[in-house]
Amino acid sequence: MPPKPAAATPKAPAAAKPVGAKQPAAPAAAAKKPAASAGGAAAASGVKKAAAGAGAKKDDKQPLRGKAMGAVPPKAEESPKESAALAKHKETFAKYDEEKEGALGLRQLARLIKDVLEEECQFCTDDQVGPYIKRAMEEGDKDKDKKLNIAEFVPWHSQFRAFIEQTLGDDKNTKAAEAQAAAAAVKGLLENMDKGVIGECTMPQLPSAIDHAISRGKTPLLIDATVGVEGEDFSPLETFYSYRSEALVEMKKMVVDVNMTKEKTLEEALEGCKKKLVDAIKHGKSLMIMMSNSAPPLTTKFTSPTTLPIDVLDATKVKAVLSKDYREWEGTFLPLIIDAEKDKCPMVHKDFKVVLVTKFCAEDYAEFLGDEIPLGLMQPIKVVNKL
Repeated sequence: MPPKPAAATPKAPAAAKPVGAKQPAAPAAAAKKPAASAGGAAAASGVKKAAAGAGAKKDDKQPLRGKAMGAVPPKAEESPKESAALAKHKETFAKYDEEKEGALGLRQLARLIKDVLEEECQFCTDDQVGPYIKRAMEEGDKDKDKKLNIAEFVPWHSQFRAFIEQTLGDDKNTKAAEAQAAAAAVKGLLENMDKGVIGECTMPQLPSAIDHAISRGKTPLLIDATVGVEGEDFSPLETFYSYRSEALVEMKKMVVDVNMTKEKTLEEALEGCKKKLVDAIKHGKSLMIMMSNSAPPLTTKFTSPTTLPIDVLDATKVKAVLSKDYREWEGTFLPLIIDAEKDKCPMVHKDFKVVLVTKFCAEDYAEFLGDEIPLGLMQPIKVVNKL
């Protein structure tokens, strides 16, 4: 803000003039330097103050001219940290001042903010971006010319970066808290498994739960309690696995195709199971036996030593063949399933596993599945949307 103009210099009082007397004009030198008197001293002091005020006024205008030209007023002293921050602001300004106009318009400011949204921090939703950009311009544009020169950009960008860093810090703390809660939940789940109790987990925690069950020599039996959008046929857990490159055996559909619609024979259905089993063994996939809300006759009808052997439901027998090449398969379920040369599968992938999924609730699954599924080999895990 420009300084207030200096007060007008007071005039020295004129000497008394006798009535009717004609006084000669005072010499110029005498007018500038009168004899020492109270009035003369005041005049001299006024002249000096006026000169000082004029000089100050002239100097104070320099930063304003600099601002109009896009220059940052120099600071008397800057710490290394302040200098580095200013250099960063200038660097960002220059990056988006593509036309080298010395100012950023709404389009350039929008690109800066959108780049931060895409690359660093999603601090607002898509429908909030436009209003945010306009408000940013209004708050930063002090001279209301619809542009941000460097003097306006630096304070605005400083506040903007502080906001982004704060948001990132909050996100980091939130994620750390979520990770800590997830770790505690998994720990509780694993402890329940060790006690033979059905534990609960969410889908992000599922890999740890499955691995722990297998390490205990149990085949994971997922009790699908996830809830999706009303009207959808598939649960979030089923949808999750359908989009992954796992080997899915849709047991309920297979039973319908064989027993009800007669679209396939039992041999054709089991041959399809065999292909998925071999694919899982070769490429380290999970063989997902999806039973939905059905109780398929798995052990009495839909398993076979040459297509889908019952041994794949035993985690200890599956673990025994992992990373084994065909010369070590003797005595396992593999020789009747895989021709190492024909199927181009000389070794069992170390990540191969078998997982069963049911949509019967935790209270009822044993009653419905107990006759056809060897539940003693299973580790039930209840999967929910959130704990």
